[in-house]
Amino acid sequence: MGKRKLLKESPFQKLAQRTVDTGDEALKEARQIDISKIETNPRQPRRSFDVDALAELAQDIAARGVLQPPIVRPIRGSDHFEIVVGERRYQAARQAGLKNIPVLVRDLDDQEAEITSLVENIQRENLSLGDEAGYFKMLQTKYDYSIGEIAEEVAHKSRSYVEVRLRLAEYPAVLELVESNKLGLQEANLLLRDKAHLEENLDKLAQSLQNSQAVFSKDTTLQNSQRKETVAESRPKPVEGGSRLARPFLNFAKELRSVAKKLDKVEAEEKKLLLASIEDLEREIATIKGHLTGHKK
Repeated sequence: MGKRKLLKESPFQKLAQRTVDTGDEALKEARQIDISKIETNPRQPRRSFDVDALAELAQDIAARGVLQPPIVRPIRGSDHFEIVVGERRYQAARQAGLKNIPVLVRDLDDQEAEITSLVENIQRENLSLGDEAGYFKMLQTKYDYSIGEIAEEVAHKSRSYVEVRLRLAEYPAVLELVESNKLGLQEANLLLRDKAHLEENLDKLAQSLQNSQAVFSKDTTLQNSQRKETVAESRPKPVEGGSRLARPFLNFAKELRSVAKKLDKVEAEEKKLLLASIEDLEREIATIKGHLTGHKK
């Protein structure tokens, strides 16, 4: 089955209706299945489960049972079933010691099963930025979903929201910086929009981060030695090298401003938001520099 065929034969809305797993009707329809006959999905798009949250869910299931049945599909040539939606609930039920688990059995092909699993994960509230970007990319590249379809039918977000995450999915290194709070989401988006100077700007960003890390390491050593020789004063002294620590970020902020001047073709409203993000970044850098040099604004 090629791209788009699934959408033409079985529109997303119909697929969503077939895979509803909440409400009284779902509980009434659920079948009790031996939990040993349930198998996890080897193509599960979700990368990890929070151990503490899983243990908490297991305690809740032990006390109240499974209130939202997972969706499974039959495995051909076997009396076993594969999880499509609800692996976390299944894992928690196992931890709780359940022998049987209520499930909704759906006859889904590989594409329908994967799309259903992707959509379920996308619509979780605590989805990480990296997972979200990866799911959007898979829907777009593997199943030919348009940005509009992802935004309106799947994520229920704006087109720009989806576009930003698709850009990040193309550049894992930048995505990692955003996830580790070393680069703001809006700043990353601004950086990736400037296609003409992208490689140059990425190199400058990497150099800025490398320089700031080296200066921070040197200044930290200096601070530690000073603490052994002096008594803390009521007003902190400027940290030697503080300006040098902030300088790479200030330089990069200047680069971002030069990028902003090249965005003549961007829509006015979006340009306004991008420029506002640059100003926010500059204010944050000024605050950091003030703390490092002992001059608060």
